[in-house]
Amino acid sequence: MRGGFFLIALALCLTPCFLSAQTTYNYYTLDYPSAAGTLPNDLNQAGMIVGSYLDGSNTSHGFSFNRGGFTAINVPGATFTIAKGINREGVIVGSFGTSTSSSSSTHGFILRHGSFTQVDVPDASNTWVTGINDSGTISGYYIGSSGSTQGFVQAPSQAIVTEDFPGSTETAVNAINNRGDLTGQTSPPFISAFLYTNSDDQWTDFYYPGAMTTTGDGINNSGEVVGIWNPSNPSAPSEGFLRSADGTFQQISYPGSAGSGASGINDAGAIVGNYNDSAGVIHGFVALPQMR
Repeated sequence: MRGGFFLIALALCLTPCFLSAQTTYNYYTLDYPSAAGTLPNDLNQAGMIVGSYLDGSNTSHGFSFNRGGFTAINVPGATFTIAKGINREGVIVGSFGTSTSSSSSTHGFILRHGSFTQVDVPDASNTWVTGINDSGTISGYYIGSSGSTQGFVQAPSQAIVTEDFPGSTETAVNAINNRGDLTGQTSPPFISAFLYTNSDDQWTDFYYPGAMTTTGDGINNSGEVVGIWNPSNPSAPSEGFLRSADGTFQQISYPGSAGSGASGINDAGAIVGNYNDSAGVIHGFVALPQMR
């Protein structure tokens, strides 16, 4: 990790900051030691970060970062592990792979107090768990019997409920907040991000201005969404974005990078994501809003 004042700056922003329409951020690189690539995915209000890193064989392993130290997260016997979400209590969710001589599949997991619980949508060929809120409700997506991608949520001790963008054939839910609001992506015609507001049961799809595709990857309790957008020029790099609760946008890009993506945001407005350097190496970052 670069930036010696990271922990101090993070501690200063553990209570919600009042942000303007265009917020100025301080960016800090966050790299898992000796990794070939680092991809932070989410952070909670206490500043604990989860994500994945790539080893020398390009295999994904999960990690958590807390109080300046990294901890690897690997589901026993898995071919890969990705940590995607974390709640206030430090419960972590994500996905892992299994493989036999004839097939391979993806499953979700919940990691609580050091113990893994596997999550599989009934009759699905693959399941990904992508988010968890403070009540323990999880979100994710799966490949159904039709072969299409469908979103889902599951409250503790309750049945899995499919959540699909109206009229779409593909829906992936990537994050959930305490109000039960969701974000992710849907298609066709092109991949667009969406926001589902639970209070009024409304689905809204959106694109970053001028984007060819947009994905919603993280959401906080204020309804702010972060994600990734791709320009119409296929040779131009993808970048991150912040969509404020009022629907206005701001680009999120690590300074001097060759492309960025934003993946998680907490209630203080701190953002995690990743960027590519000039050599194509993927690094993680934390973006902290400047105090005003």
